[in-house]
Amino acid sequence: MIRGRAGRRAWLAAALVHAGCVINVELQRPGILVDAPVDRADSVFADAADEAPRDASPVDAPSVDTIVVDIADARRDAVDDTRTDVASDATDSGGPRWLPVFSGTFSDLRAIFGTGPNDVWTVGDEGTALHWDGARWTRSSTGTMAALRGVWGSSPVDFWAVGSERFTAPVVLHWNGGAWTRDLSATLPMPLNAVTGSSAADVWVVGGGGIGGTTDALHWDGSSWSRVMVSPTPAQFFGAWTISATNVWIAAGDGSLFHWDGSLWASTSTRAPLGPLGNSLWGESSESAFAIGGRGVLQQYNMGTWSTVSVGTLNSLRAVWGLTVEAWSVGDRGTVARRDPGTMTWTSVEGVAPRTLWNVWASSPSDVWAVGEAGTIVHYTR
Repeated sequence: MIRGRAGRRAWLAAALVHAGCVINVELQRPGILVDAPVDRADSVFADAADEAPRDASPVDAPSVDTIVVDIADARRDAVDDTRTDVASDATDSGGPRWLPVFSGTFSDLRAIFGTGPNDVWTVGDEGTALHWDGARWTRSSTGTMAALRGVWGSSPVDFWAVGSERFTAPVVLHWNGGAWTRDLSATLPMPLNAVTGSSAADVWVVGGGGIGGTTDALHWDGSSWSRVMVSPTPAQFFGAWTISATNVWIAAGDGSLFHWDGSLWASTSTRAPLGPLGNSLWGESSESAFAIGGRGVLQQYNMGTWSTVSVGTLNSLRAVWGLTVEAWSVGDRGTVARRDPGTMTWTSVEGVAPRTLWNVWASSPSDVWAVGEAGTIVHYTR
C-alpha cells in the first residue's frame, strides 16, 4: 500500500501522464508548479515542502532551475509505484486498470452521469461542472457557486443539475447543449440532493425537509414543473433512481424506500436494517434495489425484504451504480467494490484514488468513471 509522499507523487504523475501532459516541474519556494497544456489543465500545485532535506547543502541542490521529466520515465514510474495499490488488476500489457485523469479543479466532485462514453458530466462544490467529450474534461460555467449534488440527462442537449446555495436555497440548472441556465420555475423550498429521469419529459428532483407536514418531489413533464407528494410526513430524500416512467425509487434518510408505479408514490413495508440509505441508490428491477449501508456494507431490497451485503472492506461506501448484473460501489480511502456478473459476489480494492470517492457511473463494463474529493477522477477500462 502506498502512503505519504510516494503515493502523492505517483498519483500526480499518473494523472498528468494519462492526460497526455509533459510535466514541467519548477523548483520554487516550498512548492512545485506543474504546467500542462491549457486544453488539458490549468495548473496543479503539489505540496513539496517535505521533499527537500532541511539541511541540504549547495552540493546537494540541483544545478538547474527547471527539471523536465521525460514522459516515458513518468509513465514507467507511475505504473511501477502504483501497481500494487492504484490498479491491482492492471497489467503492463494494457489490461484492465483504474487510471487517474486530471480534472483541472480542486473542488469536490459529488455526482456523475452520462448518456454515452463521449458525453459525461460531473458536478460538485462551488458550482463546478465538468464535461467529458471522449478526449478530455472541460470546465463549463454554471453561473453559481452552489453545492451541486445531483446530475442527470437524457441527451447531449438535455441535462439537469441540482443542489443548494447558502445551505438551504434550492438550485436547479439546465444544460441545452450550449450553456447552463438556472430554472427559477423549479420551486421546492429545501436543499436538493438528487435528480433522475426516464426521458426529456419525465424528470424527478428530490431533496430534504418537509412542506406543510408532507414531503414532495418535483416532476418535469417536458414543459413545466409540478410538486408531487411522496410522503405524508416530513422526510429527508437523498437518492433517486429511475428504471422506467412507471418504476422510480427514492431513498430516505430514515431507511425508508419509496416507489413510483406511474400513478402514485408508496413506501415499502419495511425499513432498511441499518437505517439511513445515504445519497445513492441503484435499482435492478421493480422489486430489487441497492442502497448505501454502513462500513463496507450495501443494503439490498428484494421482493419486500431487506438484507445486508458485505463488499469486503471496512471503509464507508458513498455510492453504488450498476449495469444489469454488474455493479460498482465507491467510498472512503479510494475504495472501489465490484459485483462479479458470474458469481454475483462483491470484491473490493482500496487506494484506487488517494481520497474519498463520492460517486460512480458507467456506460459499459469497460468504461467506468468515479469522482471524489479535491477534483479526483479515476477511469476504469479493459
